[in-house]
Amino acid sequence: MYRRHRLIKRLNSYYKQEGFHAVWIFFLCVYLNMEYGSKNVLFLSWGIFLIVFILVQGTWYWRLKLFCLQRNVIESKKELAPFQTFRIMNEVLIVLFPLLCGLCWIIFHEEFLLQRYVGWAVFAYLFGVAEHINYYYVQLMYDNLHDWKYLKINRKLKTASLKKDIKAQKGRTKNSLPVTAS
Repeated sequence: MYRRHRLIKRLNSYYKQEGFHAVWIFFLCVYLNMEYGSKNVLFLSWGIFLIVFILVQGTWYWRLKLFCLQRNVIESKKELAPFQTFRIMNEVLIVLFPLLCGLCWIIFHEEFLLQRYVGWAVFAYLFGVAEHINYYYVQLMYDNLHDWKYLKINRKLKTASLKKDIKAQKGRTKNSLPVTAS
């Protein structure tokens, strides 16, 4: 019972933190566009949008996970289906960024080099890529003792919780046991 309570507390914290970060980063993007003009921060806005989009997915996922744990229900295929679509959308956005940068480099060579925020844009883009990997492939965030013990013992990164849930859902029947949260 204590373990379950601790997990509920952790999931509650996760979804609130992810939601908070999505909101403040979104407003940062709005501010940057108003202050410096959308043309000057186009690439930075792309990277920020990618981060916010993935953080909103994380907020939704952790809230869904919490809801299911509190009510002793199993995530259904219907509830997890949007995340398979989101994964594809994320990967399209991730692939389009370097293509857009390359196209702008070819077309606007001088102007592209003069953009002051290209470095920040690349940082935001890479952070968004890391968030995508963290949710859909392997866990990159190790924020509790249990996770650190796993890493120390197994010497490999944990499979992302969302990836495990989607995979388990594909093979699940109506009478099977719920997926354990990690």
